[in-house]
Parts: sequence; structure tokens; C-alpha cells
Amino acid sequence: MKNFGNLLLACMAALLGACAGESAGKCDAVVRIDADSVVNRGYIGNGVQWDPYALDYGKGRVEISDADWAKLYARLDFMRPAFIRVMTNTTSVVRDGRLDRMRGFEHLSHILGYCQSRGVTVMFGDWGGSLMDARTGTVNRTLLDHAAAYVAWLVGEKGYDCIRYYNLVNEPNGFWSAADGDFDLWAKAVSYFRGRLDAEGLAGKVELVGPDAAIWGPEEA
Repeated sequence: MKNFGNLLLACMAALLGACAGESAGKCDAVVRIDADSVVNRGYIGNGVQWDPYALDYGKGRVEISDADWAKLYARLDFMRPAFIRVMTNTTSVVRDGRLDRMRGFEHLSHILGYCQSRGVTVMFGDWGGSLMDARTGTVNRTLLDHAAAYVAWLVGEKGYDCIRYYNLVNEPNGFWSAADGDFDLWAKAVSYFRGRLDAEGLAGKVELVGPDAAIWGPEEA
């Protein structure tokens, strides 16, 4: 911001210098800085993606120290993000067909705890793996039930009402995604999931977003 201010002053000085030269009295340019008008009311600020992962790297469990968490928090405070996307895999919290809410929560709680304490809006979500089968055109309702129950637990029981949005399936228009570019399949999953969120008491609390389409070329569009 300081550099921008210096650049603005330099431009103004150059303009005034030009007007004060040989063309003095002929320059009709007006520079006005309006600090009261809002150009875009929808702009909320910086946003980042911050996901919890199993930290093993093939060498056993790796922990993040309290000092490193503090350093991470300090750097985020400097960035002042207003919006954070947090993506997980519901399959990682399902064990033997049952929802294991505490699995990996020690990492996720650091992320959501930061967002809750700083008033950062969170878009939670699932990458989409196993939520649907593009080959058969079917959705995995059992896994979607678990996904809805999990976010309901985070918002309701754990108190992370910073979670305001849910992103179901990453880049569903791509062949690499669980939806494999099948919009009808994605829509079917979203419609069912919306019903499950409502049944979990999240109507008006957590909204669905997307699709977060990835456009690399005409075929993805």
C-alpha cells in the first residue's frame, strides 16, 4: 500500500509538473480521489485455501509444533484473510462404515479454531472422491449422509458457525473429478445433499456453492 501511495504521488507530481510548464494555463486535467464511493460491494478481501491432511510423508506421523502453529497464525494475521476454503475427504473420517468424527480433528480444529476466533468465513467441502460413480451414474447416499452429519457436528456441537458454505465435489466439470463432467450427476448429488443438510438442521445456516468449474479450454466449458 505504501508503494502504491508513492506511485500515485509520483504520477500526480508528473501531471502537475506538465501543467506548470510551457502548457500552463491550458491544462484542464482534474485528478480527484474519492474515498467515499464503493466500487464493488461484493468484495470482502483476501482469501486462501487451507486444508488438513494426514502428515506422515511415508516416514511415520509428523506433528506441527505449537511454535509452528503460532508462526502460521501470525502470517495469516498479517494477510488478514476474510474467506478460507477448507476441503477434506469424507472417506478419511469414515471407519468400517461408521463416522469417526474425531479422526484427524486435531489438525482440522486448528484451522477452524483460527477462522472462528478471527471471524473468517469458511467454505467447507469434500473433494468428491467416492461421493458418486460417473460410470454408473449413481451417487453414494450413505457417504453423503456421513458428510452432512460431519458438517452438522462441526457447526452444531463444536460451534464452528464460521462454516457458512459447502463445496460438494472439486471441479466437477473435469474428467479428473468424481463427476467426470456429468452435470446431471453432480446436480443429483447436490440435491440429495441439500436435503440431508436440512434434515441435520442446517437450513439457512450452511449454503451450497458451485460448481467450482475449472476452465482450461473449450472442452471444459
